[in-house]
Amino acid sequence: MSVIEEFFQDLEARGIPQAQAARELGCSPGLLSQLKSGTYGGDAAKWLEVIANYMERERNRSTILDIPIVETSLLKQIQAACDIAYDETDISVITGPAGCGKSEAFKAYVRKHQDRVYYLEANKATTPHVLVMRLAELLNLSMKGNASDVTNRIWSFLQGRDTLVIIDQADDLSDHSLEYL
Repeated sequence: MSVIEEFFQDLEARGIPQAQAARELGCSPGLLSQLKSGTYGGDAAKWLEVIANYMERERNRSTILDIPIVETSLLKQIQAACDIAYDETDISVITGPAGCGKSEAFKAYVRKHQDRVYYLEANKATTPHVLVMRLAELLNLSMKGNASDVTNRIWSFLQGRDTLVIIDQADDLSDHSLEYL
């Protein structure tokens, strides 16, 4: 397998959009597309080396950051709240001070239940439209059509499914985005 094939396979497996990878590499998404299709007219060897180095850094980072999580009482409480939300098909709101471990508890929960849990991390730039598109992408649904069409697809997909959607950092969402949820 070539470096570029391995790179794109890795991006897909980790759910990293091509645009994000391009920003991290310091190039445009178009350059990556050209490398993938073999039509790049510039110094392809240079970019393949940059990509190989990036992949090596990411492999090292994932092994360095693979630190076991400590089962604190907070972790158990958050995971119990997730279990209740899942079992009752209901909404659970979890709050706490910044840095107390909420996001790590969610990520641990997702790893433990990856067959039935979807995780999305919001930020201040997550408008209702962006939220809908990110949810559709997360659920591997088509993002074609207007926001209403995509929302209907999400609703149809989730209805009757044995799943839980965790939206982390929801406090960063605007009131309009929260109402949309």
